[in-house]
Amino acid sequence: DEVILDIERKVDGRSTRLDAVKVATAHDSRMGARTIGLTPFREEVEWRLGFRCSSAVRIWLAREDALREVGLTESPAARAGLKDGDAIVAVDGRPVSSPGDLVEAVSRSGGRPIRITFVREGEERTVEAVPAMCSSDGKTQVPRLMLHLFQTDQVTEVDPESEAYAAGLRAGAYLMSVRLLRDRERVELAWAGDLIFDESGRPRPAGIRKATVPARTTDGNGPVYRTEMVRTEVIKLPFAEALSCAWTDVRYFATDVFRVVACLLTRKVEMKNVSGPLGIANLFTRVSREKDIAMYLWFVAFVSLNVGVLQLLPIPVLDGGHLALLAIEKLKGGPLSLRVQIAAQYVGLFIIAALFILATRNDIAKLISP
Repeated sequence: DEVILDIERKVDGRSTRLDAVKVATAHDSRMGARTIGLTPFREEVEWRLGFRCSSAVRIWLAREDALREVGLTESPAARAGLKDGDAIVAVDGRPVSSPGDLVEAVSRSGGRPIRITFVREGEERTVEAVPAMCSSDGKTQVPRLMLHLFQTDQVTEVDPESEAYAAGLRAGAYLMSVRLLRDRERVELAWAGDLIFDESGRPRPAGIRKATVPARTTDGNGPVYRTEMVRTEVIKLPFAEALSCAWTDVRYFATDVFRVVACLLTRKVEMKNVSGPLGIANLFTRVSREKDIAMYLWFVAFVSLNVGVLQLLPIPVLDGGHLALLAIEKLKGGPLSLRVQIAAQYVGLFIIAALFILATRNDIAKLISP
């Protein structure tokens, strides 16, 4: 079933209609109710880029740390014979076109055996897997195969006369991104020649290449690449309401900086995600090339807000560090000794220098191997 909803945004008691969205509804037998999933309007786009792709849901198996968290010694998927990189085709005869299809099928099994059809090295096979009933909180038991899912778009055909072929794109490559550039006349392609799995089992693209080709939509011959693009539009609000919305966003993103820092300290977010001046400059280049002026100005404000909030962290040499030292002096009832102040400054400089080196290393690694 599908219905149309009108969405309104409420700020300080005022409502503003934003857009209509398509809503897909589905019956959830476990909850005894209907659930809805909201997706913005999308339009299917056909580009005659000279190649075709096929999409596949692939897996990589959970390793010891993840298994230990739920009290298992072996992944049910591995026990059934599945391996890293297998492409899941169907579960109990039902086609799998997205990771959600497999998750739903495992959840629906209730721990009963399921038949999984997959493709490995071009050969289709079927195995029987028994999901394990696991609990990560010690209370709720849910069926799990203990595997991770990712989706790939693999090139199946390339026209030898196309610009994509001339740029080096070949059948078998893994398409990473297809981005329409701001002039809307060119498309930037990025692909990997192969997928490799590191020690943790995580897939990594290898042999990454990029190319820019004309975005032909109606003329020309050759294979058609189909994709979906989200329809977006700028909502113009009255001045006072726009200020109110802007202030809401400022509060959200300002506090989000501290949440990210907390996740870095607790290792919930990996340090490799930290970026510095090189990464920010690269993002500015991409936004200016691919987005309009409104999005560019939003991104400038976003970066400025983040830098300003980071200044409030209690690290010596930053504004937050000075405020922290002043608070200590207030509680102490007198100034700190010159030796302590100098030592604090050196500690702050060391922290800033270490973060700068880490961020620069991450940025260079991403530029060399995006």
